[in-house]
Amino acid sequence: VRNCTDSLRAVLGQLRISVKLGDCRIAIDSLCITAKIFHNRLISDRLLDGSSAPFACLGYRNPDGSLRYCWNTKLACCQLVLTPIGGSAQHWQSKHGGALELLRPFAIANAQVV
Repeated sequence: VRNCTDSLRAVLGQLRISVKLGDCRIAIDSLCITAKIFHNRLISDRLLDGSSAPFACLGYRNPDGSLRYCWNTKLACCQLVLTPIGGSAQHWQSKHGGALELLRPFAIANAQVV
């Protein structure tokens, strides 16, 4: 698992994406995903961080026969903060209770596929 995780981090280390969709802002920085969602009178901040979690690479076949690779961890840190407009923030966090999966059409070099 260590070799697989290091290989995944090497490929995604430079990944930076920021998107705004209506009232939702999403940012991806390597293996860390954050989202800020504005809904009526509530702001929701969400974090899913797999940067220090071990990953496994699972290979599987689609119904059309093509092979895909799913990089998976069930030990990501996750956090949720809900803030009513004009109110106090409420925080929830799990240090290792989040699942993070990344689907790729190709394997990453030097990673063992399970």
